[in-house]
Amino acid sequence: MRFLKDQTGYALMMTVIIMMVLLVLGAAVVQYALFNMNQTVKAEQDLKAYYLARSGADAASEYLIQNPGKGSSFMGSKSEPTSFEGGTFTVEITESGGMVEVLSTGNFQGRTRAVKRILRKVGGPLKQTVFAATGEGSSEEPAIKLEGSARIIGTTGTNATGEASVQLAWSTGIDDGDLLVGAHGDMEQVIDSEQPPKNHVPNGKIGQLDDVVTFEVPPFPEFPGNLPSRDDLSTDKQNHTYIIAEDGQYDLINVHANRNLTFDLKGGVRKIRVKEMTISGSVEIISRGTDGKLILYVEKLFQAVDNSRVNATGQGKDTPGALTVYLDGTNAFGGVAPDTFHQYQFVGNVVARNAPVMLGKGSMVRGGVVTGGDMVKVSGGATAVNAVIYAPNAHVDVKGSGATGAIVAHSLSASGNARIIYDENAAHDESVLELIHSGEGGFIAYRGGTWHPVMIQ
Repeated sequence: MRFLKDQTGYALMMTVIIMMVLLVLGAAVVQYALFNMNQTVKAEQDLKAYYLARSGADAASEYLIQNPGKGSSFMGSKSEPTSFEGGTFTVEITESGGMVEVLSTGNFQGRTRAVKRILRKVGGPLKQTVFAATGEGSSEEPAIKLEGSARIIGTTGTNATGEASVQLAWSTGIDDGDLLVGAHGDMEQVIDSEQPPKNHVPNGKIGQLDDVVTFEVPPFPEFPGNLPSRDDLSTDKQNHTYIIAEDGQYDLINVHANRNLTFDLKGGVRKIRVKEMTISGSVEIISRGTDGKLILYVEKLFQAVDNSRVNATGQGKDTPGALTVYLDGTNAFGGVAPDTFHQYQFVGNVVARNAPVMLGKGSMVRGGVVTGGDMVKVSGGATAVNAVIYAPNAHVDVKGSGATGAIVAHSLSASGNARIIYDENAAHDESVLELIHSGEGGFIAYRGGTWHPVMIQ
């Protein structure tokens, strides 16, 4: 009997121990289950916060892509928290080195996640023959004014919405393209024409832009300050070879008539800084290689006169991108403002900080003409310009002359027998588009969209 009692006591003790173990294990299981449940809830909240962040970045990015003309107004800005699907997101947009970062932070029930989308700011072809980027415009200050028998060949647009801000004389018109006035403008009020407006646009439609189109003047570069100093160069001697084969900084370069100055690029980029450069003879490029380029940084004066030729012969003559002239100061490129023109041949790109641009007297220009100044004149000679004229702050005046390529201006007038003709090759030239950094239809364009997670501190 005593044995049985001892066995019963042992069994009871084991039962108590087992129950205690089970209670501990049960508590651990419950705690583990609660932990897992909590982690699952947090994971779900984190996922929702992430998708809120992604939704914000995606929405902002797609808006930039679809409305690139408004991009500059958003750079450096941060949105207020936006409610969506039970949470919020904020978006911050910044730009650096041609890359646009769209940073979005999502918050869901106290959990925060962030993501960024990187867009590239890129260029694209100008698709309109003429675009006048003026504001409202008026009858006194029209955006586009065509007189005499002037005609534009290709689509023409303007932001203008003011009364009589597009003026078309009897024999003028727009051929093989549309006429688009400012968004929300009253076309009957905007267009002042001596014939029914449709008669002036025989092969296209008259309509409105979907939105305001903006054009930005590209930043003017800092001139290099570390180039070796060189003596003045003047091609005084006949039958003498003048070659510049090294980078350098000059006060004066003067190329006389019937003389030739050659720039040896040695297959690379040649940089020349000069205060004044006057050309009566010829300037040409040799040893260009595949991508060689001559860059002239001109501080005060660049004049090509007396039937001179600048990159119109030699290895760069078919490539405007082989020569870029950056012109500082207020002296006009191509003449003496306001009405004195010089005759020359020029193949290359010109970027003027504020200088007027004078193209005429039968001159031939092929490439891009970019200026932040307020005046561009094209006059005299049926084929004066075969280039993109990008002057969003300037009034462009074309008189009795021809301009093929594309024109972006603040406002434009054309008179006499002027013909402004769209040229696809000029409008698609990559060297020009790199300078103006302009996108589809004249917009700045945003492309790409690589995604990057962001750690929350």
